[in-house]
Amino acid sequence: MDNYSLGYVFTDTELQMLFSCLGIGSTYGLPIKVRSFTEEEEMQVVRSLVRKDILSQGDNDEYILNGRFKEAFRTIKSGAGCITLLSKNFPLNGYICFAGETPVVWEVGAYNDRKFTLTTPDADSFCRKLTEENFIPYISSYNEGFSAELCRRIEEAVSAAELTGGFSGMNFAFIAKCVKNGEVKYLISGSEIEGNYLAVVKNGVCTIEEHSREKIVSQLKSMLEGEF
Repeated sequence: MDNYSLGYVFTDTELQMLFSCLGIGSTYGLPIKVRSFTEEEEMQVVRSLVRKDILSQGDNDEYILNGRFKEAFRTIKSGAGCITLLSKNFPLNGYICFAGETPVVWEVGAYNDRKFTLTTPDADSFCRKLTEENFIPYISSYNEGFSAELCRRIEEAVSAAELTGGFSGMNFAFIAKCVKNGEVKYLISGSEIEGNYLAVVKNGVCTIEEHSREKIVSQLKSMLEGEF
């Protein structure tokens, strides 16, 4: 069975409770809010997670995360880096990834779906999936030169990503937003902006490099492995 066959689906309520119980104070871009639960609500969610074989009952009537899920949530809590992936070819879906030796990948559906699918692929196979499915579209490099106009257009694309925060209405073909220790990196490709670029935002300053599609994929793989 490959890693994509896992496909464990969590509802937003299940994730809210797990984040709260595990002391994960930030949702790192997942469109949920951490909240408290009544005892009755908590038991309903626990029963659901036990049925899915995500939780099991341990000693002293405590419930514990089963193996692979314990590792996945440990990776999330470690804060080694969070990567949000959006593609114009898939406007109703995106990925929120947590960097690590084995990355944790949440496939997030349309906001009215409220369901999140957990997979733990290796970085190589996940990047291959993104290219084969054209989630990262092929856009050849476009050597416009680093003019003030080009920089302005790229910064506008970065700003648009910050403002929309959703999965539609994008003016770029692909964007990866990578956050670690307060530093933000963007991998962006085409649409209104021709070409492929790495934009790094640090202390309010945006620096830009032109990349090939292959280098965009290589950069993303490194980031998934925690090498920012």
